[in-house]
Amino acid sequence: MRLFSVALFTDHFFVGLFLLLAALSARNVMEFREPLFLLVLAAESFLLSLLSRSPRLKAFFSSVMIFFLFLFVFSRHTGFRLRSPFFLSAYFIEKMDYFKNMEVYGFVKALATGNRSALSAPLKALFSRTGSYHLIAISGLHFGIAASLLIGLLCRIRKRTRIIILFLLLTLYLLLTDFYVSALRAYLMIAYGLVSAYMNFRIEPLNAWALATSLILFFQPFAFFSVGFWMSVLATFGILVVLPALSLIKGFALKIMTISLMAQLPLIPILGMYFGRLNLASPLMSLLALIFIYPLVAIGFMLLFPLPHFLAKAFVFAEEHLAAWFLHFLSLFDNEGNCLSFSFTRQHAFLYWGIYILGILILIWIYHRKGQRKQKIKGGHCVR
Repeated sequence: MRLFSVALFTDHFFVGLFLLLAALSARNVMEFREPLFLLVLAAESFLLSLLSRSPRLKAFFSSVMIFFLFLFVFSRHTGFRLRSPFFLSAYFIEKMDYFKNMEVYGFVKALATGNRSALSAPLKALFSRTGSYHLIAISGLHFGIAASLLIGLLCRIRKRTRIIILFLLLTLYLLLTDFYVSALRAYLMIAYGLVSAYMNFRIEPLNAWALATSLILFFQPFAFFSVGFWMSVLATFGILVVLPALSLIKGFALKIMTISLMAQLPLIPILGMYFGRLNLASPLMSLLALIFIYPLVAIGFMLLFPLPHFLAKAFVFAEEHLAAWFLHFLSLFDNEGNCLSFSFTRQHAFLYWGIYILGILILIWIYHRKGQRKQKIKGGHCVR
């Protein structure tokens, strides 16, 4: 098993993310009446980095310079609210007449595009009580399913051409979702992965996560206050941290439950602060839900594009029945006995996250120490 190094958290992507978070925190705590003064401080830091002979001092003053530049940018603008220039979901809306149950239509629309405007109040309450909102939020799962469908269709095309076409089609899918934050985060990570595949260089998934998170915060600093943003990035972080260790776990079902559990761990403070409850059956529910989610997302993705009437009707018929079965499946977990009520203050939340990160770093350090000892023992046997 290859586990990432603790040094990963000190590379350029993570340092950039740390500086962004520090600048956003400082901007929200302090008021800067003369933002140009921040440019002066950045220039001074740059000069100090040039004059410093020590590599560590150079790195320190360079980081300080970037911090002040971020602070200047955030003091001058509040971010860009991205909006799709195309209304590609018009193809989906055209198929509304084929749906017999409009409540199911609202669910399918939310699942395929992330747009919850047509999602009924009872269904919103059901997703909230069962802790299953993550299943309909456009995320890496949705982009992964879309990518797998497209790769299957493009399998006979040359690799580089296939990557370019895949990138363009996934970009269209992002435009369709109107840049929802979880969709944007998933798209940026996959786009970075496609670039690495095209250029033939290896990336760490956590690097892609740090880059995507940094880009979103830089262009949309107001996302810093979005609960949805933090739930998306923290759940993804929890999953990526455990991915290298999955090879130690036997059985597909146990792996999926482990991923679901690890995605929940960094979210516990947010669930306590904003929702006050945790569905203990969520890992099992997420495992079983995959039986429905893959075909639902795949068919929903196909409905977003122009189709012959007979094919559109067939897809809608299948989607409507699958959705009805899935919603009935969710209702089986709508039980107060499955839920744990609790609350978190901000102080408790930061303490929890500090312990969580420290625990991860300690486990990585222990693993690498064991790996070094095994290599020394093997080296000793080889010498003999």
